[in-house]
Amino acid sequence: MRIRWRYMFWGWVFLSCTTLITIFTVLREVDLVSGVETLHQSFRQTLQNTDILKGINLIGGQEGWFSDHENASGYDQWILSNRRQKHHWEAKPLNREKTSRHMPAWQRFFDDITRDQMYSRNAGYMSALLKELVKTEIKSVALYHGGSQLKLQVRLADGNYAMLKPMRNPRKFVYGYNEDQPFWLDIERHNAEVAAFHLDRILNFRRSPPCAGRVINMSRDIMEKTIDKELLNTFFTNGINHCFTGKCAPWFCNKDYPVCGKGEMLEVSMCQFLPNYKSDEDPVMDKPYPWSHGVREAAVWMDQNICEDLLHNTANAEGRFFLDLIEQSIFDFLIRNYDRHHFHMLRQFGTKGFVVVLDNGKGFGNPYTDDPSLLAPLAQCCIIRQSTYRYLDKLHRNKRERLSDHMRIVLSQDAIAPVLTEAHLEALDRRLAIVIETVRDCIHLHGSRRVLVEHLQIPVSENTGRTET
Repeated sequence: MRIRWRYMFWGWVFLSCTTLITIFTVLREVDLVSGVETLHQSFRQTLQNTDILKGINLIGGQEGWFSDHENASGYDQWILSNRRQKHHWEAKPLNREKTSRHMPAWQRFFDDITRDQMYSRNAGYMSALLKELVKTEIKSVALYHGGSQLKLQVRLADGNYAMLKPMRNPRKFVYGYNEDQPFWLDIERHNAEVAAFHLDRILNFRRSPPCAGRVINMSRDIMEKTIDKELLNTFFTNGINHCFTGKCAPWFCNKDYPVCGKGEMLEVSMCQFLPNYKSDEDPVMDKPYPWSHGVREAAVWMDQNICEDLLHNTANAEGRFFLDLIEQSIFDFLIRNYDRHHFHMLRQFGTKGFVVVLDNGKGFGNPYTDDPSLLAPLAQCCIIRQSTYRYLDKLHRNKRERLSDHMRIVLSQDAIAPVLTEAHLEALDRRLAIVIETVRDCIHLHGSRRVLVEHLQIPVSENTGRTET
């Protein structure tokens, strides 16, 4: 009897400890998630307490670090395990013997990619490429397995490949970014991809693949052009409307929120695929984004300025990618995009190349409020290319041709115009003013020579006696 009571006692202790641990874990997760809501605040205080580098050349010291990307939320864990998967296609090699005049526009685009840009400033083929994405017959369709959202990979009759994202919400739908609508549950918008490409081009970054809107017939252009049973088995009708759920993360692909057209017709975005690297490798490599809005990562960079730690790792100051990240933060702030868990670079150029601006479908969700936390890289580092700032400032000061005016004109020519609502266009002007104000605050604190640069420079090493730029 005494032995039985002893086992019962220790069993009760074990059960109590297990329960307490479970409760603590749940509370910790809730605390981390609720902590995300504190991200939406001004970076003025950060700027006032910033003393990153006394001179732009004073980079050295211990190896830096990247924050832990094993996030607590189930969404972030899903993202981590489904970041990118290899494409089930292989781009045709370029025929160098042909003159560019006789090349398809997509091959001329491939040929135009360099270490510093996705396409040249005066890409004469761009109009033709966008038109081909809209008009060329679709030959085959399949689910694209990679990322959390619903995407289809499309092969066109001219041999080109494109990424198709379907319309899921009306233009006027406003995402809350609050407790009821957290940013990680935001569903991608097809029109955001189209608008993001044109914004990238207007800002003269030229790092986003070409993208155009298109209206397709779901029966003729998808159901009759695919042998993907995982996709076909998800089609159904809702009254006169054709619908499908596809297959992706369960938060975004389910019967409670299907993709439905108007009858058989559906708006989509068609974004250009990039050429494979060495025919068998994904052209894009991913690196963890230090200022990710993932739950744990954000808790790190919101509590302290991480810029100095990053730049103490000299590898982060080589090439152009760090200054590209500053500009990417400006881009994400303008479109209000929280979905930047990783940043992307072309594998063929490595860290010497430019940062590729991919997956912008979560942008343009709420035009009525702004989130300065998306400007964290700029506000913490107080570094920006002088040429970029001068150009942005010119756009800001020109009241007769504002950023919104440029976007309105360009987007009016797209097949799914109007691509953005007036509220979103007006938000671009308002947010651009905040960007300019943030840079001016940095200049006031550190001086223009310290803030406005064209490249980062590592000092001469005592060991190697060489200088890297």
